[in-house]
Formats: sequence, C-alpha cells, structure tokens
Amino acid sequence: MFGFLLPVLFRSPLRLQVSLDERPYKLGDELSVVVEVRSRRDAVLEEGRVDLVCDERWAETWIKPEPMGRSAGMIGRGKQLAGPTAPKRVVKEFTDSFVHSTSVFGEGLRVRPDTVERLNVRLQIAKDWPPHAKGGTLLWSLVVLLRPPRGREVKEFHEVEIVIPQ
Repeated sequence: MFGFLLPVLFRSPLRLQVSLDERPYKLGDELSVVVEVRSRRDAVLEEGRVDLVCDERWAETWIKPEPMGRSAGMIGRGKQLAGPTAPKRVVKEFTDSFVHSTSVFGEGLRVRPDTVERLNVRLQIAKDWPPHAKGGTLLWSLVVLLRPPRGREVKEFHEVEIVIPQ
C-alpha cells in the first residue's frame, strides 16, 4: 500500500556530484576527479571509492567435428554412425567486467547539511592490459561510490575513454 514511500524512506542522506576531464586517457595516466558531497543531515562517510571498471566482450571460435547423420533406425534408434564427420565452426561470445584500478578517499569525513565538501581525488590508472585487449571490445567506466555507516550507498557512473596502443 505504501510501497511508493520505501525508496524515499531508505535513500541515503548523501548526494554526489562528479566532474572530470572528458579526454582520452592511456594506461599509466593519472585521472583527476572532483567529487562534491552534500548531505540532507549530519553524516559521516565510512568510505568513498573511485573505481575504473573495464567491461570486456570477446568471442572464441573453434572447429568441432560433427557426425554426418543418424542411422535412421537400421543400427538402433538415435545412435551415431561411425562414418565420416564434417567440420562445424562454433563461435561462443563472452563478457566480463572487472575493476582495473581503484582509489579510496574520504574515510571518516563529516558532512554537514547545507555545506558542500569538495574532494580532489586522483586515480592512477594501472599499466596492466586487460586480458582480451587485443581481440575484444572494451568499454570503460568510472564509478564513484560513497558509503555511509548506515543507509544506502550512493553511486555515480561516467563513461571514460581509455586508449590502448596497438
């Protein structure tokens, strides 16, 4: 009956606004993020974190021998003929998402109502190549997360362009 009130009652007192340079970055670069935190009431930040998340998509292809037919009941129902096989191409698509680089900030930060806490966070992008960088598609996003001791976490997502040299 009052289900529409639940999201309002259990939402976090914290509000988040993130800004960063929208330019291409390379592995090993430093990403500078400005995080502005506001609160509706006194709140203490248990943890703030900036994660660079990589979503990978790739496909693997292989050839599998496929029997050329069934026995049509002459040897026994459903048994495969021991005769010739034909090659069949099999393609399987995969996806994976993982945190490539991370930075923690603002532990124990007290945020008061009607004030803005402005934090300059630096994220060092790791030099490690994603596992399927050469044969797949990569999408990068920056996830900024605020976690109060009680209440719900607040997240904001931003797409980031990471250039990987060929």
